[in-house]
Amino acid sequence: MKNLLSVGKNVYMKEGTATAIKDAQCIFFDCDGVLVDVRCSYDETICKTVDILLERFAGVKKNPVPITVPIIDAFKVSGGFNDEVDLAYAASLCIAHGMSEEYVLNAAQAADSTGLESVEKYLADSPKAAMMREKLAYPADGKGIVYDIFDSVFYGDELYASLDRNDVGVRQKPGLVERDKIILDSKLALDLKSRFGRKPGIVTGRGMFSISHTLGDLLENFDLENSAFLEDEPRKMAKPNPESLIRCMAGMGIENAIFVGDSSEDLLLAQRACESGRTVTFCGIIGTSLDPRKKLELFDSMGAQMAVDSVLLLPEILNRGS
Repeated sequence: MKNLLSVGKNVYMKEGTATAIKDAQCIFFDCDGVLVDVRCSYDETICKTVDILLERFAGVKKNPVPITVPIIDAFKVSGGFNDEVDLAYAASLCIAHGMSEEYVLNAAQAADSTGLESVEKYLADSPKAAMMREKLAYPADGKGIVYDIFDSVFYGDELYASLDRNDVGVRQKPGLVERDKIILDSKLALDLKSRFGRKPGIVTGRGMFSISHTLGDLLENFDLENSAFLEDEPRKMAKPNPESLIRCMAGMGIENAIFVGDSSEDLLLAQRACESGRTVTFCGIIGTSLDPRKKLELFDSMGAQMAVDSVLLLPEILNRGS
């Protein structure tokens, strides 16, 4: 590694970061992979959604390319796939054309921070992918069959019915959201409030309905008025667009913050917020990745200032602020 140095067990810091920690006025969190481990919920929902899309819209009765964690990670490393529904859609197009894990991995590795645009460009000469694109009409401004299938699987029969959405004939009981594993605890949330003199904020790709179901009363420990739940906002606000974080910081009346995330999109968001004149120090979470060492190397290569295995280790690194 070039910049991130080990300063404790599973705790890494770039030289000179202690002052930035001391000067930070608040801390913001991504949710998935940070506050909540979603490897058995969202990742599994991606897999099942792809299978359904291929069967219904490409005539593929048995998906020959299971959506493995390496495939998911390859898309997410690009910086353009913070939205799991986008990822499921993109993977479906790639499989419809390529029908091999190697092809899907190559397509994912060719993706960039423009997300769907880069994958559709990669598949520009594919009649099969074009046929699926026409049938699915995605993203359709956050509506449509792909979203309905994904959410049917994720929320399950009962919760999905409460959303008053289209019944797309998917039966899932219980919803895979019930497999979310909460990492955050109330002690850490209270410690952070005491340290910064204010409640922390959240900037997540999830919507309020989803995060409320999973975190429940723990959400009371956050400044929800100055948080962003991007599933509920226009697609143009999706990460790595920094406008959500900038808006939340402005609402708190602060110019200097720490942002904790687990993805390339999170780091890019923090960096682009800095380009707008704010000061945002990024801390990467590596322990919810398939290969924590590889994730650490990625964050290091992209210029992250801090990294820890788990959000529960934050006090150890924050206490190093001079």
